[in-house]
Amino acid sequence: MKKEKQLPSTIEDFQPLNDLVLLKPIVHEMVGRIHIPSKYQARAMEATALAVGPGKISLRTGLREPMEIEPGDHVFVRYYHEADIHIDGEMCMMLPIMDIIGVIEPK
Repeated sequence: MKKEKQLPSTIEDFQPLNDLVLLKPIVHEMVGRIHIPSKYQARAMEATALAVGPGKISLRTGLREPMEIEPGDHVFVRYYHEADIHIDGEMCMMLPIMDIIGVIEPK
């Protein structure tokens, strides 16, 4: 009997591989009182890191390189990818760490 594969039902059940990061986009649709459609929004966008992979393995040393972000970090990403994943009813996206521009420090 063939066993069916199940998609993760919650974000806690999902673990990205290597240098991938599971992000939840933060969509700002209003600037002041002006609505901006998503296709005209800036190429860089904000997101929250939900899950982080263990890091990629260095070809030079054979050791795993540590990830520079942690779950819960608020980040800017370079651009929006089409790697959408729906987990627990939420739209998320998968990106490699190199597409993350930087971490937004809390005030």
